Amino acid sequence: MNYFINLLLLTCNRIIKPVLGYRFLAAFTEKRAQLNGTALILNQEIKRMEHNFDNFRYLEIGIYEGFVIESVMAQSKIGVDPFPKCKSINFLSKASIIKKSSDNFFETENSKEFHLIFIDGLHEGSQAYRDLYNSLKCLIKGGVIYIDDVWPVSDFEAKPISKFTTREILDLKAHVHSWKGDVYAVILYILNQPELRSLLEVEIVGRAGQAKCRIKDLSYNQEIVGCLKSKEDDFKRYLEYCNQNSLWATLNNEWSESQF
Repeated sequence: MNYFINLLLLTCNRIIKPVLGYRFLAAFTEKRAQLNGTALILNQEIKRMEHNFDNFRYLEIGIYEGFVIESVMAQSKIGVDPFPKCKSINFLSKASIIKKSSDNFFETENSKEFHLIFIDGLHEGSQAYRDLYNSLKCLIKGGVIYIDDVWPVSDFEAKPISKFTTREILDLKAHVHSWKGDVYAVILYILNQPELRSLLEVEIVGRAGQAKCRIKDLSYNQEIVGCLKSKEDDFKRYLEYCNQNSLWATLNNEWSESQF
């Protein structure tokens, strides 16, 4: 029975989308099924946390086509993306989409605290560092942050966007789901800074090529925000060092699916 229901919904989606410009009950589409591993991890986190909180609030930085934010089972959901690839979000998902850069959103738009934040925006180390910093500023006590795409497995996957030629950027569109950039450097930097490690609980979730990083603030915003801000210039130098020396290649030896 479930097979026929899913087939019916998928057929409706393919017929209605070209006409109305949005996905109809996208939770049951093939594309969403491919990405529901991320949503599954996030929903498991919500299930563990929600009994401690009322009006669970979820923030997603970088929604792309919107499949993850549609699948996340939070009472309140906000997605931030300057150029989302979806025209609208499934009307049943109750998500609000803000078409701004994350920097602009945090600076001018946001006044809320969130229980769970998923960072999957521009895959550039400095941007990911700022997104983490700003996310920690609005993370509720006891909240959790996930950073996506932290474990590249090839030179291409780890290549910083600044090193791409115009032709490579055009070709990148066909491989956007595999490209991760130098986001991994943010996690390596934290793990190599004793002060930061003492303030953050860091866990790699998933295997090489698909891993995310789970981060929990042990200082409850009191120390970590100022610490990250003071180290921003140092991180930029470290980021350049990572890219010059291809430190992504050391991850298989240093990381496992465990807590640091």
